[in-house]
Amino acid sequence: MDVLRKMRAGVKRIEEELRTGTGFTAGANIELKKIYKNKIKSIEELISGYKHTQDRKQP
Repeated sequence: MDVLRKMRAGVKRIEEELRTGTGFTAGANIELKKIYKNKIKSIEELISGYKHTQDRKQP
């Protein structure tokens, strides 16, 4: 499940960038948070979909 590990690492990196979003105005930070939340949500859906297909492939 190396692919899942890489996906989760990507999610953690995005969350870390969101937490430490320095150098932006307050308005830009709010917009970035919305974008990142949507990306994180879609990545989590991809991970769960990938897990589901892997579970079905197993005999």
